[in-house]
Amino acid sequence: MDDNTAVMNDITERMQAEELFGILTNNSPVGIFIIQDSKFQFVNSRFKKYTDCAENELIGANPSEFVFPEDRKTVRENANKMLKGKRLTPYEYRLLRKDGKTRWVMETVAPIQYQKKPAILGNCVDITWRKRTEKMLRSSEERFSKAFNGSPYPMAISTIEDGRFIDVNNSFLRATGYSRQEVIGNSATDLHLYTDPLDRANMLQAVMEQGSVRNMEIELCNKAGEISLCLLSVEMIELGGRQCLLVIGNDVTESRKMEKEMARLERLNLVGEMAAGIGHEIRNPMTTVRGFLQMIDRKKELAIYKDYFNLMISELDRANSIITEFLSMAKNKPVDLKLHNLNYIVQTLFPLIQADALNADKYIETDLAETPDLLMDEKEIRQLILNLARNGLEAMPAGGKLTLCTSTDGDTAVLSVRDQGSGIEPQVLEKIGTPFFTTKDNGTGLGLAVCYSIAARHNAVIDIETDPRGTTVFVRFGTVNNNMEKLAI
Repeated sequence: MDDNTAVMNDITERMQAEELFGILTNNSPVGIFIIQDSKFQFVNSRFKKYTDCAENELIGANPSEFVFPEDRKTVRENANKMLKGKRLTPYEYRLLRKDGKTRWVMETVAPIQYQKKPAILGNCVDITWRKRTEKMLRSSEERFSKAFNGSPYPMAISTIEDGRFIDVNNSFLRATGYSRQEVIGNSATDLHLYTDPLDRANMLQAVMEQGSVRNMEIELCNKAGEISLCLLSVEMIELGGRQCLLVIGNDVTESRKMEKEMARLERLNLVGEMAAGIGHEIRNPMTTVRGFLQMIDRKKELAIYKDYFNLMISELDRANSIITEFLSMAKNKPVDLKLHNLNYIVQTLFPLIQADALNADKYIETDLAETPDLLMDEKEIRQLILNLARNGLEAMPAGGKLTLCTSTDGDTAVLSVRDQGSGIEPQVLEKIGTPFFTTKDNGTGLGLAVCYSIAARHNAVIDIETDPRGTTVFVRFGTVNNNMEKLAI
């Protein structure tokens, strides 16, 4: 083979190699380019598409002109590190198009020989869609984070398998009384949040069967041991490839108490309105019967029946007092509101209550603090105090002590009656104040019902605290200013 033939073969092979290189690069799904002497010497079809430029607009151009200005320094540093073998991972930057818009690309470079001179072979992949997706995810995560942490409802994210908390919001921490360090990594069982350990198992079963839970009623216990009634809603979510539970709580303890109170007051009003409707019709014949019994009682020939007459008159008087109590529960019962001092009313009643206590071998004391004058119906407040005091005395064994207290709590004036009885059972406490409910053999079940009605007409609230050492009934009145505002309304 002569020298000319060898040269021709070499040229043919080189042309075939360049043709093959062109076919491979132009059909490649990534952008490919060659840089030599800080200028593009080769670009493939994909790279031209990325830049929206024709080949003659790229060949001979400075590559840095196609890098977003803010990214040029970082691209230069990363490319130099990769060419020296100090960086192995691809780097990302914004590629400038001819129309001024940008595309995010991920790029690698390597040193090569091109036409017997040192050059740089680069390839890049368009990652604009991925970047947009990442931005949307970050935005979504930020919105979720703001909604999660800013929610007024307690929220928590926990693992499904063991219930360990991954994250909780500030409302959760305030509701439970725990710090973030105490919660994260522990479960609701570890913190004794569920009063019934089976509640979580039931909730989890419902989530697995239905995919979510809405307003499951569960009792929860906070760090201080206080129990609240909550409605829990639960959704299954994926976090870092792991199935988790998003739990949202709504404390309905106060609203349920309010519902019960409204229902109880409604029953009181109904009884009162019924009594108002028939009270006078019953009282008139009763008054007539009582008058005739008193007249007959004076006749000497009937003296042997005197005890019977007295018993009948006593029972008529008792029936009349029950009707009076009925009428006291009417919502629209008129009240004569005037400025009175709670301490003065208590001191006025003290001798009467003390006499009842001494007759039963029991004791009474007062602990009166300075309280503001309040708009009250004195007769009704006297009835309220007497009813509460007599209930307290009846609840105690001989030797027990009853304490009548007054105090202020912020803007509230407070009357409290504390006995040394054995406390009230929970099932009884729920029914306290319900008309006709009584635990006494000869009780009518109207005493406390009347107290609740009187309190409602005075914009006051009755609370009861009880344990085996005794019971305290609190009557919380608004201050005189609040009372006057309500009266004006």
